[in-house]
Amino acid sequence: SYTAVTDVAAGLATLGERPDGDGRVWHLPTAPAVSTREIHTMVEKRVGRPLNVVVLERPRPFGPFDERMMAEYEEMFYQH
Repeated sequence: SYTAVTDVAAGLATLGERPDGDGRVWHLPTAPAVSTREIHTMVEKRVGRPLNVVVLERPRPFGPFDERMMAEYEEMFYQH
């Protein structure tokens, strides 16, 4: 599921300010589940053109995501 960073930040700030939340499990807000294809469709509508979607067989390092980070990420890649 996709979650708005602002919702997570607000939730964590609230929890950090309240000691009665210590030691308990809290679930932060998350948008209703949608597929990645549905997210692509939303972006396409917003930018007014089709996206050039590329499917990767395995993660590739780029920018700040170096070989070490990608090696750790690879075991969870199936989730994305």
